[in-house]
Amino acid sequence: MPFLTPLFPVVAVLVFLLALPAAAQEAPIWVANHDESRVGFIAIQSGSDVEGYFDEWSADIAFDPETATGRVEIVVQTASVDSGARDRDDSVKGDGLLHVEAFPEARFLAERFEATGEGSFEAHGDLTLRDTTRPVVLPFTLAVTGETAEAAGGLALDRLDYGVGQGLWADTSMIAAEVRIVFEILATRR
Repeated sequence: MPFLTPLFPVVAVLVFLLALPAAAQEAPIWVANHDESRVGFIAIQSGSDVEGYFDEWSADIAFDPETATGRVEIVVQTASVDSGARDRDDSVKGDGLLHVEAFPEARFLAERFEATGEGSFEAHGDLTLRDTTRPVVLPFTLAVTGETAEAAGGLALDRLDYGVGQGLWADTSMIAAEVRIVFEILATRR
């Protein structure tokens, strides 16, 4: 096959050139400051907002706001829920709601992003609760100052779509079906 030999340098150059944009678009890594960040939810119980947060979570963040590219994975330890009332927390941890013994983690993973305005983005990813995974779009804002980034956002979901509401907790007259997932993350570029 001597006729292929002259094409080899051209193919090698093309492969090299195609690899350059991928290497140039590697997103910076961001390390979350847990003391200055919050990951939680807002639910409606008996007509009133109830806020809850998770004390234990991890964030794997690689994101470039200039190109809206990267990968973000947030893993929450569901047993670390804190809504400000121990009895309520025990109910949330129980098998009718989060069932933390069987499903100790909740996870959000996004690998596609879209810029929607100056400092505004959407993360297109998957949310997993109680071993149920569904695609979601998470709108968020991002402000970068030097090596520090502040991100905030949230999305509304139907808890019953994820099985969060078994038995008497399936009744939405006491706890509304809609729950808002919220976050505020302060991170430093690594």
